[in-house]
Amino acid sequence: MSLSKRKAVIPIAHHLFVDARIETERLLLRPYQPDDAHDLFLAVSGQHFYDFIPGESTPTLKEVQGIIDWSISCCERNTKEQIHKFNLGVICKETDRLIGYCGLGPYDLDPTKIEIYYGISERYTGRGFATEAAAAVLSYGLDVLELDEIITTVHPQNHASLRILQKIGMSYSHSLHNLPEDFSDFESYSYYSIKREGLPRKLHISSETTQADKDYVRKKMYVFNAAHFPAELKGRYQEVNLFVKNAQGEVLGGLLGEICWNWLEVHYLYVSDELRQSGYGTKLMREAERIAREKQCDFIKLDTLSFQALDFYRKLGFEVYGQLPNAGGYTHYYLKRDL
Repeated sequence: MSLSKRKAVIPIAHHLFVDARIETERLLLRPYQPDDAHDLFLAVSGQHFYDFIPGESTPTLKEVQGIIDWSISCCERNTKEQIHKFNLGVICKETDRLIGYCGLGPYDLDPTKIEIYYGISERYTGRGFATEAAAAVLSYGLDVLELDEIITTVHPQNHASLRILQKIGMSYSHSLHNLPEDFSDFESYSYYSIKREGLPRKLHISSETTQADKDYVRKKMYVFNAAHFPAELKGRYQEVNLFVKNAQGEVLGGLLGEICWNWLEVHYLYVSDELRQSGYGTKLMREAERIAREKQCDFIKLDTLSFQALDFYRKLGFEVYGQLPNAGGYTHYYLKRDL
Protein backbone atom coordinates (compact mmCIF):
# COMPACT_ATOMS: atom_id res chain seq x y z
CA MET A 1 0.00 0.00 0.00
CA SER A 2 2.49 2.62 -1.22
CA LEU A 3 2.55 6.41 -1.26
CA SER A 4 5.47 6.61 -3.68
CA LYS A 5 5.56 8.52 -6.98
CA ARG A 6 5.47 6.37 -10.07
CA LYS A 7 3.22 7.86 -12.75
CA ALA A 8 3.57 10.73 -15.23
CA VAL A 9 1.08 13.61 -15.19
CA ILE A 10 -0.82 15.82 -17.65
CA PRO A 11 -1.72 19.49 -16.92
CA ILE A 12 -5.46 19.32 -16.14
CA ALA A 13 -7.02 20.49 -12.86
CA HIS A 14 -10.15 19.44 -11.01
CA HIS A 15 -11.66 20.70 -7.75
CA LEU A 16 -12.83 17.23 -6.70
CA PHE A 17 -9.20 16.49 -5.93
CA VAL A 18 -7.56 19.79 -4.96
CA ASP A 19 -10.44 20.80 -2.68
CA ALA A 20 -11.20 17.32 -1.33
CA ARG A 21 -12.08 17.21 2.36
CA ILE A 22 -13.24 13.80 3.59
CA GLU A 23 -14.35 13.68 7.21
CA THR A 24 -15.13 10.72 9.43
CA GLU A 25 -15.93 10.59 13.13
CA ARG A 26 -12.26 10.75 14.13
CA LEU A 27 -10.36 11.68 10.98
CA LEU A 28 -9.96 14.35 8.33
CA LEU A 29 -8.47 13.30 5.00
CA ARG A 30 -7.22 16.05 2.70
CA PRO A 31 -4.53 16.49 0.02
CA TYR A 32 -0.94 16.85 1.19
CA GLN A 33 0.27 20.31 2.12
CA PRO A 34 3.92 21.47 1.80
CA ASP A 35 4.44 21.58 5.57
CA ASP A 36 3.29 17.96 6.06
CA ALA A 37 6.78 16.57 5.44
CA HIS A 38 7.90 16.23 9.07
CA ASP A 39 4.73 14.51 10.29
CA LEU A 40 4.55 12.25 7.24
CA PHE A 41 8.21 11.29 7.68
CA LEU A 42 7.52 10.32 11.30
CA ALA A 43 4.44 8.33 10.25
CA VAL A 44 6.33 6.18 7.70
CA SER A 45 9.54 5.75 9.68
CA GLY A 46 8.37 2.88 11.88
CA GLN A 47 10.57 -0.19 11.94
CA HIS A 48 7.98 -2.44 10.29
CA PHE A 49 6.05 0.13 8.22
CA TYR A 50 7.39 -1.16 4.87
CA ASP A 51 7.35 -4.87 5.69
CA PHE A 52 4.54 -5.57 3.19
CA ILE A 53 5.16 -2.81 0.64
CA PRO A 54 7.07 -4.34 -2.30
CA GLY A 55 10.28 -2.74 -3.48
CA GLU A 56 10.32 0.18 -1.06
CA SER A 57 12.14 1.21 2.07
CA THR A 58 11.95 4.06 4.56
CA PRO A 59 12.51 7.37 2.73
CA THR A 60 14.58 10.29 3.96
CA LEU A 61 12.94 13.54 5.05
CA LYS A 62 14.07 15.11 1.76
CA GLU A 63 12.51 12.26 -0.21
CA VAL A 64 9.26 12.65 1.69
CA GLN A 65 9.21 16.36 0.83
CA GLY A 66 9.70 15.43 -2.82
CA ILE A 67 6.82 12.97 -2.66
CA ILE A 68 4.59 15.67 -1.15
CA ASP A 69 5.50 18.22 -3.81
CA TRP A 70 4.91 15.65 -6.56
CA SER A 71 1.60 14.58 -4.98
CA ILE A 72 0.36 18.19 -4.91
CA SER A 73 1.23 18.52 -8.59
CA CYS A 74 -0.63 15.29 -9.38
CA CYS A 75 -3.66 16.45 -7.41
CA GLU A 76 -3.88 19.61 -9.52
CA ARG A 77 -3.81 17.51 -12.69
CA ASN A 78 -6.18 14.74 -11.67
CA THR A 79 -9.56 14.40 -13.33
CA LYS A 80 -12.33 11.86 -12.90
CA GLU A 81 -11.31 10.42 -16.24
CA GLN A 82 -7.61 10.16 -15.38
CA ILE A 83 -6.27 9.89 -11.85
CA HIS A 84 -2.48 10.17 -11.76
CA LYS A 85 -2.11 9.94 -7.98
CA PHE A 86 -4.55 11.09 -5.30
CA ASN A 87 -2.54 11.08 -2.07
CA LEU A 88 -4.37 12.22 1.06
CA GLY A 89 -2.94 12.96 4.46
CA VAL A 90 -4.82 11.31 7.33
CA ILE A 91 -5.31 13.81 10.16
CA CYS A 92 -6.31 12.65 13.64
CA LYS A 93 -8.91 15.16 14.89
CA GLU A 94 -8.01 14.50 18.52
CA THR A 95 -4.39 15.59 18.08
CA ASP A 96 -4.67 17.61 14.85
CA ARG A 97 -1.62 15.72 13.58
CA LEU A 98 -0.99 13.84 10.37
CA ILE A 99 -0.75 10.15 11.27
CA GLY A 100 -0.58 8.48 7.86
CA TYR A 101 -1.87 8.48 4.32
CA CYS A 102 -4.58 6.97 2.16
CA GLY A 103 -5.25 7.40 -1.52
CA LEU A 104 -6.10 6.23 -5.01
CA GLY A 105 -3.84 5.76 -8.01
CA PRO A 106 -3.10 3.65 -11.09
CA TYR A 107 -2.40 -0.01 -10.33
CA ASP A 108 1.25 -0.84 -11.04
CA LEU A 109 0.49 -4.05 -12.94
CA ASP A 110 -2.38 -2.52 -14.96
CA PRO A 111 -2.52 1.31 -15.03
CA THR A 112 -6.05 1.22 -16.46
CA LYS A 113 -7.26 0.11 -13.03
CA ILE A 114 -7.35 2.26 -9.89
CA GLU A 115 -6.05 0.87 -6.61
CA ILE A 116 -6.58 2.02 -3.05
CA TYR A 117 -3.65 2.15 -0.63
CA TYR A 118 -3.15 3.27 2.95
CA GLY A 119 -0.63 3.42 5.74
CA ILE A 120 -0.93 4.50 9.38
CA SER A 121 1.89 5.31 11.80
CA GLU A 122 2.81 2.36 14.01
CA ARG A 123 2.13 4.59 17.02
CA TYR A 124 -1.56 4.72 15.98
CA THR A 125 -2.18 1.15 14.83
CA GLY A 126 -4.72 -1.08 16.50
CA ARG A 127 -7.30 1.70 16.88
CA GLY A 128 -9.21 1.24 13.63
CA PHE A 129 -7.83 4.36 11.94
CA ALA A 130 -6.72 2.53 8.79
CA THR A 131 -10.16 0.95 8.37
CA GLU A 132 -11.88 4.29 8.94
CA ALA A 133 -9.66 6.07 6.41
CA ALA A 134 -9.85 3.32 3.79
CA ALA A 135 -13.65 3.10 4.02
CA ALA A 136 -13.97 6.87 3.56
CA VAL A 137 -11.66 6.99 0.54
CA LEU A 138 -13.35 3.95 -0.98
CA SER A 139 -16.73 5.66 -0.65
CA TYR A 140 -15.36 8.89 -2.15
CA GLY A 141 -13.91 6.98 -5.09
CA LEU A 142 -17.12 5.10 -5.85
CA ASP A 143 -19.76 7.71 -5.01
CA VAL A 144 -18.07 11.04 -5.80
CA LEU A 145 -15.43 10.18 -8.40
CA GLU A 146 -17.79 7.55 -9.86
CA LEU A 147 -15.09 4.94 -10.41
CA ASP A 148 -16.51 1.72 -11.79
CA GLU A 149 -14.07 -0.43 -9.82
CA ILE A 150 -11.37 -0.07 -7.18
CA ILE A 151 -8.79 -2.79 -6.60
CA THR A 152 -5.80 -3.50 -4.38
CA THR A 153 -3.27 -6.22 -3.69
CA VAL A 154 -2.08 -7.44 -0.30
CA HIS A 155 0.52 -9.86 0.99
CA PRO A 156 -1.23 -13.04 2.19
CA GLN A 157 0.59 -12.77 5.53
CA ASN A 158 -0.52 -9.16 6.10
CA HIS A 159 -3.41 -10.23 8.29
CA ALA A 160 -4.18 -6.73 9.56
CA SER A 161 -4.66 -5.41 6.02
CA LEU A 162 -6.69 -8.46 5.01
CA ARG A 163 -9.11 -7.70 7.86
CA ILE A 164 -9.37 -4.08 6.73
CA LEU A 165 -10.27 -5.08 3.16
CA GLN A 166 -12.96 -7.42 4.41
CA LYS A 167 -14.41 -4.76 6.71
CA ILE A 168 -14.68 -2.16 3.94
CA GLY A 169 -16.43 -4.58 1.60
CA MET A 170 -13.71 -5.55 -0.88
CA SER A 171 -13.79 -9.12 -2.19
CA TYR A 172 -10.96 -11.57 -2.85
CA SER A 173 -10.55 -12.41 -6.53
CA HIS A 174 -7.34 -14.39 -7.05
CA SER A 175 -3.65 -14.69 -6.24
CA LEU A 176 -0.95 -13.27 -8.49
CA HIS A 177 1.41 -15.80 -10.10
CA ASN A 178 3.90 -16.00 -12.96
CA LEU A 179 4.40 -12.25 -13.04
CA PRO A 180 6.93 -10.44 -15.28
CA GLU A 181 10.31 -9.95 -13.67
CA ASP A 182 9.68 -6.24 -13.12
CA PHE A 183 6.76 -7.15 -10.85
CA SER A 184 8.13 -10.26 -9.21
CA ASP A 185 7.88 -8.59 -5.79
CA PHE A 186 4.10 -8.98 -6.09
CA GLU A 187 4.27 -12.75 -6.62
CA SER A 188 1.62 -14.61 -4.57
CA TYR A 189 -0.07 -11.36 -3.48
CA SER A 190 -3.86 -11.51 -3.09
CA TYR A 191 -5.98 -9.42 -5.46
CA TYR A 192 -9.09 -7.72 -4.06
CA SER A 193 -11.69 -5.56 -5.80
CA ILE A 194 -15.02 -3.82 -5.38
CA LYS A 195 -17.35 -2.57 -8.13
CA ARG A 196 -19.73 0.35 -8.02
CA GLU A 197 -22.41 -1.51 -9.96
CA GLY A 198 -24.91 -3.06 -7.58
CA LEU A 199 -23.12 -1.69 -4.51
CA PRO A 200 -25.32 -0.41 -1.66
CA ARG A 201 -24.33 3.27 -1.63
CA LYS A 202 -23.92 5.30 1.54
CA LEU A 203 -25.84 8.42 0.59
CA HIS A 204 -27.50 11.18 2.57
CA ILE A 205 -29.85 14.09 1.94
CA SER A 206 -28.27 17.51 2.47
CA SER A 207 -29.74 21.02 2.49
CA GLU A 208 -26.31 22.63 2.11
CA THR A 209 -26.43 24.53 -1.18
CA THR A 210 -23.83 25.86 -3.58
CA GLN A 211 -24.32 27.39 -7.03
CA ALA A 212 -22.30 24.52 -8.47
CA ASP A 213 -24.74 22.02 -6.93
CA LYS A 214 -27.73 23.79 -8.44
CA ASP A 215 -26.03 24.09 -11.83
CA TYR A 216 -25.21 20.37 -11.74
CA VAL A 217 -28.85 19.36 -11.17
CA ARG A 218 -30.11 21.74 -13.88
CA LYS A 219 -27.51 20.49 -16.37
CA LYS A 220 -28.27 16.82 -15.69
CA MET A 221 -32.02 17.44 -16.04
CA TYR A 222 -31.47 19.38 -19.25
CA VAL A 223 -29.37 16.58 -20.74
CA PHE A 224 -32.02 14.01 -19.80
CA ASN A 225 -34.83 16.09 -21.32
CA ALA A 226 -32.86 16.93 -24.45
CA ALA A 227 -32.50 13.26 -25.29
CA HIS A 228 -36.28 13.02 -25.65
CA PHE A 229 -36.91 16.10 -27.82
CA PRO A 230 -36.60 16.35 -31.62
CA ALA A 231 -33.21 17.36 -32.92
CA GLU A 232 -34.48 20.71 -34.24
CA LEU A 233 -35.52 21.75 -30.71
CA LYS A 234 -32.28 20.82 -28.92
CA GLY A 235 -30.26 23.74 -27.65
CA ARG A 236 -33.23 26.12 -27.72
CA TYR A 237 -33.01 27.85 -24.38
CA GLN A 238 -32.71 31.49 -23.41
CA GLU A 239 -33.82 33.74 -20.59
CA VAL A 240 -36.38 36.46 -21.30
CA ASN A 241 -35.96 39.33 -18.85
CA LEU A 242 -37.80 42.62 -19.43
CA PHE A 243 -37.96 45.67 -17.15
CA VAL A 244 -39.83 48.94 -16.77
CA LYS A 245 -37.36 51.64 -15.63
CA ASN A 246 -37.54 55.35 -14.96
CA ALA A 247 -35.04 57.98 -16.08
CA GLN A 248 -32.80 57.20 -13.11
CA GLY A 249 -32.65 53.52 -14.03
CA GLU A 250 -34.81 52.39 -11.13
CA VAL A 251 -36.86 49.26 -11.77
CA LEU A 252 -40.61 49.81 -11.43
CA GLY A 253 -41.73 46.55 -12.96
CA GLY A 254 -40.56 43.53 -14.87
CA LEU A 255 -41.12 40.15 -16.44
CA LEU A 256 -38.82 37.16 -15.89
CA GLY A 257 -39.17 34.08 -18.02
CA GLU A 258 -37.38 31.61 -20.24
CA ILE A 259 -37.78 30.04 -23.63
CA CYS A 260 -37.37 26.30 -23.42
CA TRP A 261 -37.61 24.25 -26.62
CA ASN A 262 -40.94 25.31 -28.17
CA TRP A 263 -42.54 27.43 -25.44
CA LEU A 264 -42.07 30.54 -23.34
CA GLU A 265 -42.70 30.21 -19.63
CA VAL A 266 -43.37 33.37 -17.64
CA HIS A 267 -42.16 32.92 -14.08
CA TYR A 268 -42.71 36.41 -12.68
CA LEU A 269 -44.66 39.50 -13.75
CA TYR A 270 -44.57 42.51 -11.46
CA VAL A 271 -45.66 46.14 -11.77
CA SER A 272 -45.29 48.62 -8.89
CA ASP A 273 -48.41 50.11 -7.32
CA GLU A 274 -47.83 53.50 -8.92
CA LEU A 275 -47.91 51.96 -12.41
CA ARG A 276 -50.95 49.71 -11.92
CA GLN A 277 -53.73 50.34 -14.46
CA SER A 278 -51.22 52.15 -16.70
CA GLY A 279 -50.88 49.36 -19.24
CA TYR A 280 -47.30 48.38 -18.42
CA GLY A 281 -48.23 44.85 -17.46
CA THR A 282 -49.81 44.40 -20.89
CA LYS A 283 -46.80 45.99 -22.60
CA LEU A 284 -44.44 43.59 -20.85
CA MET A 285 -46.57 40.60 -21.86
CA ARG A 286 -46.85 41.81 -25.46
CA GLU A 287 -43.09 42.23 -25.74
CA ALA A 288 -42.55 38.77 -24.29
CA GLU A 289 -45.07 37.41 -26.83
CA ARG A 290 -43.20 39.16 -29.66
CA ILE A 291 -39.95 37.51 -28.60
CA ALA A 292 -41.69 34.13 -28.30
CA ARG A 293 -43.08 34.41 -31.83
CA GLU A 294 -39.69 35.52 -33.15
CA LYS A 295 -38.16 32.41 -31.58
CA GLN A 296 -40.90 30.26 -33.14
CA CYS A 297 -42.49 29.22 -29.86
CA ASP A 298 -45.81 27.38 -30.10
CA PHE A 299 -47.28 28.60 -26.81
CA ILE A 300 -46.78 30.61 -23.62
CA LYS A 301 -47.53 29.18 -20.20
CA LEU A 302 -47.65 30.69 -16.72
CA ASP A 303 -49.37 30.35 -13.36
CA THR A 304 -51.09 32.68 -10.92
CA LEU A 305 -53.01 32.61 -7.64
CA SER A 306 -56.65 33.64 -7.41
CA PHE A 307 -55.77 36.93 -5.64
CA GLN A 308 -53.17 37.88 -8.25
CA ALA A 309 -53.90 38.34 -11.97
CA LEU A 310 -56.26 35.65 -13.23
CA ASP A 311 -58.65 38.08 -14.97
CA PHE A 312 -55.72 40.03 -16.45
CA TYR A 313 -54.28 36.94 -18.11
CA ARG A 314 -57.70 35.82 -19.37
CA LYS A 315 -58.13 39.20 -21.09
CA LEU A 316 -54.84 38.54 -22.87
CA GLY A 317 -56.23 35.31 -24.27
CA PHE A 318 -54.86 32.79 -21.76
CA GLU A 319 -56.97 29.76 -20.88
CA VAL A 320 -56.92 27.77 -17.65
CA TYR A 321 -55.75 24.19 -18.18
CA GLY A 322 -55.37 23.20 -14.53
CA GLN A 323 -55.96 24.38 -11.00
CA LEU A 324 -55.16 23.42 -7.42
CA PRO A 325 -57.46 24.43 -4.57
CA ASN A 326 -56.31 25.32 -1.07
CA ALA A 327 -52.94 26.77 -2.09
CA GLY A 328 -52.44 28.79 1.06
CA GLY A 329 -56.18 29.32 1.19
CA TYR A 330 -56.36 30.37 -2.48
CA THR A 331 -56.68 28.60 -5.82
CA HIS A 332 -53.54 28.11 -7.92
CA TYR A 333 -54.29 28.44 -11.66
CA TYR A 334 -52.18 27.20 -14.57
CA LEU A 335 -52.73 28.98 -17.86
CA LYS A 336 -51.64 28.63 -21.47
CA ARG A 337 -51.97 30.60 -24.69
CA ASP A 338 -51.26 29.16 -28.11
CA LEU A 339 -49.36 31.38 -30.54
